[in-house]
Amino acid sequence: MEHRIPAHLERLECYACHSAWAPQEYGTFFLRFRDPLLKEDFDLKPGPSPDYLRSAYLKKQDAPPLGLNERGRISPIRPQFIAYYTDIMSARNSGPENILLAAEWRAFFPHTIQRGTVTCEGCHDNPTRFLLEPEAVRIYQLEKDGLQLESFWLQEGQRVVNGDFVSASRYLRMSTKSPAYTKAYIEKWKTFLNHVENSSRH
Repeated sequence: MEHRIPAHLERLECYACHSAWAPQEYGTFFLRFRDPLLKEDFDLKPGPSPDYLRSAYLKKQDAPPLGLNERGRISPIRPQFIAYYTDIMSARNSGPENILLAAEWRAFFPHTIQRGTVTCEGCHDNPTRFLLEPEAVRIYQLEKDGLQLESFWLQEGQRVVNGDFVSASRYLRMSTKSPAYTKAYIEKWKTFLNHVENSSRH
């Protein structure tokens, strides 16, 4: 059904719609310990050197956010590094804490292709998927945790290293419910319901 919409074929990578899921890590913490004995209190992964441990704020394995790749086509994107640094100098740490080192995303190919796709509203009514998260739906309050970003799913303060984010104005145009959108939406659901009805007969 979606293949009959010219804009989908012209502006999207096929795997923007057909990727089932992708691993994503939001907020990677690198903790440096001046006193090696302090590390014994933390059950975390080793970091880039023996002086560090590594942790993550949030890991997800669902449909990835969308942005623009180097070809200017809509593509899955995921955090390359949303990295924080903490220097633990003592048990009552007085060193730098949760310093944002980078907030960089990368367009990528998830390798989880499926035949089906998300529903229309999975993209057209989902600003969070384009890092345009409305405050009203926000769950994670990063600024209250001192993490220097308002949200992981907000473009401000972040960048795509091999592409770009979809602008708010472009998303608004994309999400306008034109007659063509309404027609395609109804046809998609008719096809889905017919498939279910035919399957139930067997």
